[in-house]
Amino acid sequence: MKLRRPLHTVTAIALSLATLAGCSKADDQRISQKAKKGYLAFEDVRLGIKEDKLKRAIFSYSIDKPGCVDGKTQYLSRIVNAYGGQYAVQCRNNQIYQIEVYHREKPASKEIALATMQRLLPPEATEQPVFQSKEQGADKNLESEFYRLGDGYRGELVLKVKETGVAIVKAWAEPSKAAVSARPTAEADEKHL
Repeated sequence: MKLRRPLHTVTAIALSLATLAGCSKADDQRISQKAKKGYLAFEDVRLGIKEDKLKRAIFSYSIDKPGCVDGKTQYLSRIVNAYGGQYAVQCRNNQIYQIEVYHREKPASKEIALATMQRLLPPEATEQPVFQSKEQGADKNLESEFYRLGDGYRGELVLKVKETGVAIVKAWAEPSKAAVSARPTAEADEKHL
């Protein structure tokens, strides 16, 4: 049997299709129930999970080399969630300690942003976000709202002032007292987190 197209043409078509599939939006909520090898659904990305899950999710996340500094590894989602948010996940010591969700094209509503913040927490963290403070950013078009997310977790919403909505949702694990005492100085801890 003779092939009608040269092998390099078939390879180029396959790579193009794979690239297009990687740039699409993730709207199907059933993916996490039957996640395929190499994928990690957004609802399964939470503070405290092992970095190994991100390493294996080669079709969902890629290493962001410029974000890998001072013993931290950063991963970026290859697709956006149902609300247009791209995930930046930061790990240290084989564990996720900070997640940021960037809404670049269209800001998310505050309700969606708070629900996203809640989903970033480990399942055992059941407390609702509690507002703590508000600050004007260096960029006058942005302001930040800070939240306490239960024992050991914090969050931040970066709001666009002129456009009503949230540009960035952040959640992070506070360093534990045991982890801080194991490090040489408190300043080193603040530098890394």
